[in-house]
Amino acid sequence: MGTPAGAPPELVRAVREVWADVLETDLASVPADAGFLTLGGDSVLAVRMAALLRKRLGVALALADVRVEHSAAHLAALVHEHASATGAARPLPLELRRREDPGAPFPLLPLQQGYFVGQQGGWELSYRSAHHYVDIGLIDPDPEEAPEALRDALERLAEHQAVLRARILPDGRQRILPPDDPEAAPPLRVQDLRDLPDEEAAERLAGIRHEMSTEGPDPSTGCGLDMRLTLLPDGTARLHSSASLLIIDGWSSGVFYRDLFALVSDYNAVLAPLDIDFGDYVTALGDLPGTEQWEADRAWWWDRLDDFPLPP
Repeated sequence: MGTPAGAPPELVRAVREVWADVLETDLASVPADAGFLTLGGDSVLAVRMAALLRKRLGVALALADVRVEHSAAHLAALVHEHASATGAARPLPLELRRREDPGAPFPLLPLQQGYFVGQQGGWELSYRSAHHYVDIGLIDPDPEEAPEALRDALERLAEHQAVLRARILPDGRQRILPPDDPEAAPPLRVQDLRDLPDEEAAERLAGIRHEMSTEGPDPSTGCGLDMRLTLLPDGTARLHSSASLLIIDGWSSGVFYRDLFALVSDYNAVLAPLDIDFGDYVTALGDLPGTEQWEADRAWWWDRLDDFPLPP
C-alpha cells in the first residue's frame, strides 16, 4: 500500500490532538512526523485512538489502517482519503433486540473462535492463553476499605455488563451466567505483603506479575477475569488485572476500567443502563447472511478471488 496524499494542516492537528489525549500528553509532545509507537503508543491504545478519531472526526478507519508505526501526518492523510471517498458507509440491515432467553447459549464471533481454537494445544502455533495483563499502582489505599470497595464494584459491574459473566462451552458456544449465580462476579484475591521485608515483598510482587502476565484466565473453566490486589510495605498497592481476550478486547478494557473506578470511587454511582447485551448483539449478527447487502458484498469478493495473491 502506497503512502496516501497529504492532508490539510488543520486535519493533521486534529489527529495530533487525538493522539495527545490518548497518550495523556500535551500537543507539543506529538510531532506530526513521529510514529505512534515511538511516542509510547501500543496496539491497545491504537484501538482507543481509532474509536476517538471516529467520534471526533466522523471517519471510521479499519484497524489495519491504524498502524502503530504510522505518523500523525500519515494517519491524517488516510482520514482525508476516507472522508473524500464517494462511497458512504451503509447501515446494517439488522434489528438489535433483547433475546427471549438471556441464558441461552449463542455462537462465538470469528475472532473469539480464533482465540478459542488457538488455546486448544492441538496446533503448531498454539498458545496457552490469549489475554492481556494490566498492573495499576494505587497510592495510599485504605487496606480495609479498598478490598471491600473493589469487590462491591466488581459485583455491580458484572451485573451491569453481562459479558463479564460469560462462559465458553465445550461445543464452542458461549453463555451468560445469571447475575445471582455464585460464580457470576469476578473474585478479588488480596495479597498482604505489608509486614514483609522490602526485598522479599519485591520478589513476591515480581512472581505475581510473571504469573499473571504469562498465564491468563480461561472462561471455559471459570471467570474470564483474574483480579488481585497486593498491599505493599511502603503503604502503596498494586491492582493486577488479567483478562481473557475471549471476553474483553483492547477497546473494551478502557470501558471496563472506566466503569470499575467510577463504582469504586463512588458507592452511589449508577452506570447508564444498557439497551442490549453481548448475546443480543451476536444473535443479531447471525441474521446478516442472506440479507441483500451481505449477498452483494459476498459476490463482490467472490469475483476477485482468482486475482488474489497466494498465501505465504
